[in-house]
Amino acid sequence: MHQHTNAPTPHGCVRTCRHDAAALDYATLARMDTVVLLMATRTLAEVTAGLVVAGKPATTPVAVIKWATLPQQRVFAGQLGSVATQLAGERLSPAVVVVGDVAAFTHRYDIPGVVASAAEAGSATAAKESAIAG
Repeated sequence: MHQHTNAPTPHGCVRTCRHDAAALDYATLARMDTVVLLMATRTLAEVTAGLVVAGKPATTPVAVIKWATLPQQRVFAGQLGSVATQLAGERLSPAVVVVGDVAAFTHRYDIPGVVASAAEAGSATAAKESAIAG
């Protein structure tokens, strides 16, 4: 645990920047405590599925941080096995994707733009699309 935040201290952390989901070493990434993905929003479904297939639990917390550090920042919290489906239809780019237990701590801080869950964002997107189509 981190001494000031009580957040888990990652024992392994990797940052990767990929538009090509097929080029990632999912077996290695699945063993890491924390994975930070840059420029991976277009391939979010492929990356999350690849991590689950490689052994990362589908219940692993995920945070997708759109416009990080900017006034319009939005943080979507979800789980590895469902976050891509829940955020389908959201314009996520530019965003940082954080995979690991540390992503569950978004609710503990006064972070502007925190969305309670990716499921809520997905429901809002579906409602907008339904209203437009209806």
